[in-house]
Amino acid sequence: MDKNRKRALGKGLEQLFNSEPMDFSSVEEKIIESSKEIDVQEELEQRVSQRNQNNQGQNNNNQGNQENQGRNQNGNNNQQ
Repeated sequence: MDKNRKRALGKGLEQLFNSEPMDFSSVEEKIIESSKEIDVQEELEQRVSQRNQNNQGQNNNNQGNQENQGRNQNGNNNQQ
């Protein structure tokens, strides 16, 4: 469980077991805000991961193309 979820859970439990009356609207607001932050963080992490995978694939393709060009040049030099 990440820090934001633990904080939200802790605040909710604190209010639940507090002897004062619970303000359900504020608890609900805190949960919604926390979940939005978590969703945004997870979305960003997924996008970064996908971008890194795409970049790695492009780097591999570029390296393969450079190797092929080198082989082609060597082949052309040998034919001459």
